[in-house]
Amino acid sequence: MVKTANSDTRRLEAHLSRVNRQHEMKLREIQESNKQEVERTLEMNENRIQDIQEAYDVRISKELEALQSKVDSIREEGAQKVELEKRQNELELEKVELEHRKRLEVTELEQQKELEEKKEEYAIYLQNLQKQARKSARQIREGYHYGESD
Repeated sequence: MVKTANSDTRRLEAHLSRVNRQHEMKLREIQESNKQEVERTLEMNENRIQDIQEAYDVRISKELEALQSKVDSIREEGAQKVELEKRQNELELEKVELEHRKRLEVTELEQQKELEEKKEEYAIYLQNLQKQARKSARQIREGYHYGESD
């Protein structure tokens, strides 16, 4: 039973470790993707701004404000996506850890119950042995007393 619990514990710890690594990798991928998307968007917007400045000097301030707002919005969206994914991963991790703790608690309770049962069995066994020893001692004494009187 202890080997099974230890095996389950190791398996759960390995699973937890894998889940953590997967979440970290997923988070890095999302961050890198968002970074590239923001960089690409920034580059596209910066090129567009330059073209507009050359062609439409009068409209430049309004267009620049709109594009900057869009870039800020994309950055904010990206940050929100990363934060949301991070919170979801943390919740998943907490869920896995909670499951693991529950399984450990159940295993621990089962082991404690089994230990208590064994203690009770050994106590009964010891009581029976003591009774048998007293009975044997009494029989020996009685036999010894009978032998003296013969």
